[in-house]
Amino acid sequence: MVQMMRQFLYKVLPEDSYKAATGKLHVSLTRFTDGESVVVSEYTSKEELIEALYCSCFVPVYCGLIPPTYRGVRYIDGGFTGMQPCSFWTDSITISTFSGQQDICPRDCPAIFHDFRMFNCSFQFSLENIARMTHALFPPDLLMTRAAITAPADVPAKRWVVSSIRGAKSRRASTAPAW
Repeated sequence: MVQMMRQFLYKVLPEDSYKAATGKLHVSLTRFTDGESVVVSEYTSKEELIEALYCSCFVPVYCGLIPPTYRGVRYIDGGFTGMQPCSFWTDSITISTFSGQQDICPRDCPAIFHDFRMFNCSFQFSLENIARMTHALFPPDLLMTRAAITAPADVPAKRWVVSSIRGAKSRRASTAPAW
């Protein structure tokens, strides 16, 4: 699956994509040798950008035994040391595929308030999140995935993102530290 993602990125990203990503796309990695969290945002080529993304998706054993390299150093998924590597007072938007307290994330049943923190990220304990984790580790086949993504009954993504960003800004303003 991760190898398919890598091939897809080589196919669709323009040769100068690293220029647009440099300084804007921060990729969280975990250095394999010592478990240290590393965030990269400077890329010198399309190849280097894709290698950083490839390392950020690599889950040991599940994806293979030998981690990939970025700039000659072996890295694994940054989620092992921090799924949200930025601080709460920085000017950034937190995004997660799991429901919790991130700025942009799925909103599950509001009656369930059991959140827990793991890998510097908030997770809501819910059946929907369990299903999301299952699909992350054991994805459905590509035809089912494509049908779900292109289904006409889906809520328009633009409206969802805009409302999430507005909510994030108001939450950030109310929780910003007073210096």
